[in-house]
Amino acid sequence: MIEVKTKQELKNAILSGADEIKVDNPELERALLRIFAIKQYAWSAAIVLVGGGISAAIVIFAASAGAGSPVSTGLVMSTAGGAATIVGLPAATAMISLGIVMGGVAGLKTIREKYQVKSKEKGNLVLCKK
Repeated sequence: MIEVKTKQELKNAILSGADEIKVDNPELERALLRIFAIKQYAWSAAIVLVGGGISAAIVIFAASAGAGSPVSTGLVMSTAGGAATIVGLPAATAMISLGIVMGGVAGLKTIREKYQVKSKEKGNLVLCKK
């Protein structure tokens, strides 16, 4: 079992193919639970909107050397607004923040398709491979 405390550590654990991942970060735990709670039909619609925002954020962030811009912030927020209409603001925010770290929509899909919640107690979320 791999224990993670940051989004980057979660990404590394998933990329390494860990069978079990223990999440030791309340904020990350909430974000993951929100992503797993999204119904499949809502997920399908929201992932398209979030994907566009994540891609734009990554490209603009890289091009501006991390400075960002009002245009990029507006684009990400408008995409988040569309996704929030479908899945709710907390879930849309979780999708975007994790999606950026995970490198895009593929990372989010990997979390949902290859892992499931094994146990969830406050401060002790364990994901395991399906």
